[in-house]
Amino acid sequence: MKVIDCAAKLNERMIENLKQAGIGAVGRYLGDAGSWKSMGPSEAESILKAGLSIFSIWETAPTERAYFSARQGMRDAEAACRYARSIGQPQGTPIYFTVDYNAGTGDLEAIMAYFRAVKDAEKGYSAGVYGSFRVVEALGRTGLADFFFQTYAWSDGNLSAYAHLYQFQNDRPVAGIRVDFDKIIKSGGTWKRAAQPAGAKAVSPRLPKSAGYTVKSGDTLSAIGVRSGLDYRLIKKWNGLTSDTIYPGQKLKLYRPAGSSMNTFPYPGRPLRRGSTGQDVVLVQKAVGARSDGIFGPRTEAAVKAFQLGRALVLDGIVGPRTWNLLF
Repeated sequence: MKVIDCAAKLNERMIENLKQAGIGAVGRYLGDAGSWKSMGPSEAESILKAGLSIFSIWETAPTERAYFSARQGMRDAEAACRYARSIGQPQGTPIYFTVDYNAGTGDLEAIMAYFRAVKDAEKGYSAGVYGSFRVVEALGRTGLADFFFQTYAWSDGNLSAYAHLYQFQNDRPVAGIRVDFDKIIKSGGTWKRAAQPAGAKAVSPRLPKSAGYTVKSGDTLSAIGVRSGLDYRLIKKWNGLTSDTIYPGQKLKLYRPAGSSMNTFPYPGRPLRRGSTGQDVVLVQKAVGARSDGIFGPRTEAAVKAFQLGRALVLDGIVGPRTWNLLF
């Protein structure tokens, strides 16, 4: 079986072409479906429907030591888990957090602090790492990762005994797209949707109370699912929707799964920027570590820009839907 990872968004035709080329597993990025490289729920569904397995990658800008800290690890883990839930990734499967540069021995302390926070904050999923031989070995020895995706880059020809996946070529053409080629070294590093026992019926959560939500301009089922920590397909089922189309003003029921912490901070419907005031600004200030006075001033703007910088967002200091969704 051939294995790839790629940044290209895959449609059904591309997935079928990959399957015909012998590809059996695809590594794709978690994140907002509107991002240029992230996999949304419909893409994940198409990959699985075609019989391919997936390995999920989380990457914003981990290309230097300064990126790695406990705070960053906590935020990345929380966001990655929300997106994994939104595409229906089964619990217990890995998310690979990337160390995408030639990390030296002097960088390992910061990287380990990051992954220690990932393991603490990553609820329901297993902590995976993508990186060089040195990084994989360090996280394997310390038990700070459970799954390992090693790249040949910066590895000097060494292959770690911890590796589940091994990336051996970059930026190659296959089925009309540019991909990286990988190998499966150990099983368990990829996922498919959990199969139900024969004759079993899917059961939606039955809870005494549902959270009502009014659709706002710019909302999608995927985005609502990410904010709420829910699989978008359940939202469709609960509300009797036959398509992914929703419209402003529409009322939706969102049920809180047992033991979950449903996000109670939906996007306020307008961008927050310098000069904005109110409780929504307080929420943002608490999230980015700024003084919580409810006034969006220069310091709050600088803190928002610092947050955006580490997540490949437009560096404008404005909290629009994409920035808000990553914050909460």
